Amino acid sequence: MIRILTCAALMLLSGCVTLDEYIQINGDGSAKIVLKYSMPVSGMKILKDSEKALQELNKQEDGSDKPRIFDVAKMKAHFKRFKDVHVISLRVHEEDDKMNAYINLQIDDLRKALREGLLPYTSLEKDDKNYVFSALYPFNLGRMKQKPNNALKDLEVTFKVKTPGVISETNAHSNLANLAEWTYGPGKKSFAKSDGKFTVKFDASKLSFLDEKKD
Repeated sequence: MIRILTCAALMLLSGCVTLDEYIQINGDGSAKIVLKYSMPVSGMKILKDSEKALQELNKQEDGSDKPRIFDVAKMKAHFKRFKDVHVISLRVHEEDDKMNAYINLQIDDLRKALREGLLPYTSLEKDDKNYVFSALYPFNLGRMKQKPNNALKDLEVTFKVKTPGVISETNAHSNLANLAEWTYGPGKKSFAKSDGKFTVKFDASKLSFLDEKKD
């Protein structure tokens, strides 16, 4: 939900939008996920008006004055849908003309939570003797790249995945043993030239816990 809505905001906002995502996969199949994102306060009304129009089209009611990705109650309600997902910390605050959000989650079984839709377009699945973690920024890159003022060039993204064993294959910008990292932003690699995909492959023996669970 968070990744989808944050990226969708780019279609409406100008100015700097940042997204920092950290996923730590543990040897017992559990995981820690930390999400940090921010966007200009000036864009909050635009984003909320867009959400309201969509809700009216779908005949939905919403009494909140904040976009969903900055509404603490709605985010908690979203995570509560998943039995094995625990919210360690969730806060939203305004600073330096930006709205900022911080989310810290503990997941008992990452593969199960992803299959149930915790982070859409994200998966952890076994491939022969390896496990493959895959994530995608699900928006139309082609459409974005055609815009006269390409918002993607200003998007700052840091995406990190830590695995329980040494990484054997990844498309990350940097890879140190069991930590893969992608970094996009002004003065760095441009997200406008990215395919929005993040993949990491590592030894399946390090997640033997998952093999005990029924598919």
